[in-house]
Order: sequence, then structure tokens, then C-alpha cells
Amino acid sequence: MSRHQEAKGKARRVAEITAKRLVISLIAQPVPKSVQKEIDDFYRSSFKEDCEGKKAYHGGSPRKPECELLTKLVLHIAPQDTLDWGLGDGAACMAIVLARRELGFSTRHVSLDPFQYLIAKNVGLIQLQSRGLTGEVDFREDRSEEFLTDAIRNGR
Repeated sequence: MSRHQEAKGKARRVAEITAKRLVISLIAQPVPKSVQKEIDDFYRSSFKEDCEGKKAYHGGSPRKPECELLTKLVLHIAPQDTLDWGLGDGAACMAIVLARRELGFSTRHVSLDPFQYLIAKNVGLIQLQSRGLTGEVDFREDRSEEFLTDAIRNGR
């Protein structure tokens, strides 16, 4: 093994250890009460109403502890610009937006999902609207490769 490969391997191990320590420290931190209330409410039922008025299970959502960890991560890192793709039932988007609200950010979170209506029947958008979060989300039906290519081209 070359010195370069050894250094790369060591750097990777250090990064993994650092990431694990961050996750462990974040798990120990509480989620702000106002955010926790929304997360608890969201997970009270696995069945969400869609645009056709049907209540059904729309899987693919992160579990509650994952949303709580995502919230803590956003609060810790405080990224000015955020993006998610695959809105689904809106769980991850909700967690990000609530954390950004807690931080006082005024820019909108970008959420991409070209199949929100076709597959999820707008469940994610309905969830965001019912929580008063749509004004803080720039929802686009773009595919990620199209959005990211345009964003780079436009210097975003």
C-alpha cells in the first residue's frame, strides 16, 4: 500500500469517527419543544390524507427518530441553503423547514419531487400546508439532475 493510500485510509477513518461522535452528541440533545410537537403530531398516525380525500399509508418516510436527528443536524450545522428530493409524505422536508424556522432563516427550503402528484397524490404538500409550512418551501416538480444542472448554470 502506498503512502498516499495509507493517508487516504487514515483520513477516511478520522472522518468516520468524527461523524459518529457528532451523531452521538446530537442524539443526546433535545429537539426544541415547538418542533418536537409538530414531529409528534406528524407521527401520531401513519395514515395521511391525499388529494382525493383518501386516508392511506404512504410509506417511504423516515422514522420519527430519524426526523428528530435530521432536525438536530440542521440546527447544529445551520445551512443557509437546503434541498431535499422525493417529498413523499413530507416528513424530512417538515423536519428541515421546522429547524430552519427555529434558526430564523428567511430563505426558502427547496424540495424536489416530480412524482408528488402521480405517486404520492400530494400527501407531502397537504402535510406541509396543514402545518403552515408551504410559504417556507420552494416546491418544484423538477428532477434533481435538471434542477442541479440549472442551479450550477445559474450560479446558485
